[in-house]
Amino acid sequence: MVRQLTQSQACEGFIHYRKATGKSPHTILDSQTTFRKLRSFFKDNPPLASLNREKLAAFFAWLQDGYLSEPDGVAPRGKIKLAPKSIANIHTNLSSFWSWAVQEESVTAHIIRTVDPPPFPPSGWKSSGIW
Repeated sequence: MVRQLTQSQACEGFIHYRKATGKSPHTILDSQTTFRKLRSFFKDNPPLASLNREKLAAFFAWLQDGYLSEPDGVAPRGKIKLAPKSIANIHTNLSSFWSWAVQEESVTAHIIRTVDPPPFPPSGWKSSGIW
């Protein structure tokens, strides 16, 4: 039987799990940042089990086309689009989250695996500004 958790309840449970299993503060912060973006898109805090492939594909499309990030730092830089690597990192974070949710019986399937991450240049690749 699937446990009926809202998206925010499941995200909070996953953060507690990551802390309990000794994940680094950076890893935990990265997950929290991913979850803030998820909450920005799914404002109504739906049941986690109601999120399907179509809804998550819409979320990833929004990250690429509709979401603007405000970079940290002292100098004002304005809002920018996320880099493909940043969106791929969000995909990886959500994949870990869904693996946990399947183990916790909060969802029945690992649907993140059905949504391809965006392509990005390999590590160490020198960009000419065209990517």
